[in-house]
Amino acid sequence: MKTIMIDKIESLKKTPSSDAIVQRLYELGLRPGVEIKIIRRISFGTVTVIEYGQTRLALNEQEMACLHGH
Repeated sequence: MKTIMIDKIESLKKTPSSDAIVQRLYELGLRPGVEIKIIRRISFGTVTVIEYGQTRLALNEQEMACLHGH
């Protein structure tokens, strides 16, 4: 299990759909300064299960690519 502190959330491509993904991540409570735990990868590594606080989410590759941290 790996722990990451989110530094920023931004889309890799500037398209309306990628901006919607970033907005959705904010609505789900993912913000800079939030510490997430990567629980596991499923579906041939294309889906990542993360946990923060009492929340557990499954994010696809595009959603995970928006999360930048250390």
